[in-house]
Amino acid sequence: MNDVRYRILKNIPGPPKRPGKKGAWSHLPLDDLEEGDMLEIPLHEDEVKERITSLRTHASRLGKRTGKQFSVRIIKVGVGIWREGGSE
Repeated sequence: MNDVRYRILKNIPGPPKRPGKKGAWSHLPLDDLEEGDMLEIPLHEDEVKERITSLRTHASRLGKRTGKQFSVRIIKVGVGIWREGGSE
């Protein structure tokens, strides 16, 4: 027989939210981009391979939070992030 004991407490507020860790790309001015603008991030070829996934993730999360759409692409000088149309 299982001797696990528990209790259900009603109307108990959750713990306070803790601020999250500041992201590696949070300093980028993506919020300032208007539709049709592009942010160019100069990176060496080996850096692009290391950082492209985290840049795409950052842009995607910001887009979900703000309703803006971004495209992240590899360009000759590194990485470009374009602000596309989207509902605000």
